[in-house]
Amino acid sequence: MTTKMMKGLNYLVMFVLLNLLWAVGIVCGLFFGGLVPSTYALIKLCQDRELFDGYAAYWQVVKRFCSEWLTGLKAFRLSVLLFPAALLVTYLDILVVQQNSLMKALFLWPALLLLCYLLLAMVQFCYVQTVSGDSLKAKLLAALTAPLLLPVESLLSLLVFGSFFILCLRFNWLFFVLAAAVLFVTCKLLENGYRKKGLVVHE
Repeated sequence: MTTKMMKGLNYLVMFVLLNLLWAVGIVCGLFFGGLVPSTYALIKLCQDRELFDGYAAYWQVVKRFCSEWLTGLKAFRLSVLLFPAALLVTYLDILVVQQNSLMKALFLWPALLLLCYLLLAMVQFCYVQTVSGDSLKAKLLAALTAPLLLPVESLLSLLVFGSFFILCLRFNWLFFVLAAAVLFVTCKLLENGYRKKGLVVHE
């Protein structure tokens, strides 16, 4: 029981640390230049089982996150701007829609669905970068067509994102507390889908 409690506590602390690093990475990139590299770095670290099971030193986690952040920034180049811009525009639309009861009734759910789809595509874009050597154009295409390639996993991910954003609309602070855990769950869903398709294998 003590071992399980310690392992659970390590997971909790690690998620809090990763969430903080993810937020700091976004801020350091002034959102537009930080969202994608920060998400990429978070996904890379979430793929490391020893990070959660091996009780890694926290300073090593910070050091590795910074290294992966820079790697992501160099790898994605100007494409880092695509998803932040689309997500920001969609989010601002949601804020505008909420000001009118009729617009809210007609457009809130479609806008939330679009926001979740864009976030899923961004996570997919970052995930593919960690497992594929294809061109950025091919990775972007794979990200945008993820619902066709992985319909079940994409639907589950959209449900996770949708629930998360609904909670964030009510409690804004949750975005900077649970985002890392949500991305972790999404990556596991995508990884499971790719394994079933035989497209990627992680040791």
